[in-house]
Amino acid sequence: MANALVDNDLIEKMARWQCLDHLPPSLSVEHEAVLVLGVLRYVVGARLRRTHGEPVCRPLMEFLDLVSVLEPSEDEVSLAASIEEISLAEGLDIDVGESQLFAVALMRAETMVATGDKRAVCSCAGIEPDFPEIAGLRGRIISTEQVLARLLGLLDHGALRARVCADKSADKTAEICFCCSSEDVPVADVLSALESYQKDLAKRSKHYTLASLERLSLSLNRKRIPIRCVV
Repeated sequence: MANALVDNDLIEKMARWQCLDHLPPSLSVEHEAVLVLGVLRYVVGARLRRTHGEPVCRPLMEFLDLVSVLEPSEDEVSLAASIEEISLAEGLDIDVGESQLFAVALMRAETMVATGDKRAVCSCAGIEPDFPEIAGLRGRIISTEQVLARLLGLLDHGALRARVCADKSADKTAEICFCCSSEDVPVADVLSALESYQKDLAKRSKHYTLASLERLSLSLNRKRIPIRCVV
């Protein structure tokens, strides 16, 4: 069974848009196959409680009770440190959280990464010359735009648009794609805008995320990838 590693950024956006219950089906996994970082409950939870109150924070806590907390192995922690170190040396933007998700995805079979951090996605290609094993993630990273496209197939267009536009500061690209400044917009126009941004991200990241919004014919690795740790 495939697993989905989901970063704090994407979870926070889904919480603010009140779409957390629909996140697992948008990734074609069950709740228990969603893996999140252990710090998410405290870091994102505290921030949302402060900025949005219990109406947003309570559903987040309930969602976190249903999903799984990521517990990296020693080898995965070591690999994550190597990824972060190379990123820092190259002046790139893979932080400690994203490096953990990337390391686990590289070392575990049938695992994808869903992230709202576009800088981290684009940084993968930047560390590839020094760490060619990172190429094992190519095509296995899911963006916010791809998740939103899937949500359009799970929720009524008007309902999803209302949720996104009610908290449009959560994601500038989503605000633009859903035309939150307009009275109405056809779903075809929203999908076209999402696809345009997705193609741009795929190009900038050298296809670490797929150019298509179509689900997610990800080439999930069925064997553990041999990884060397850089010291």
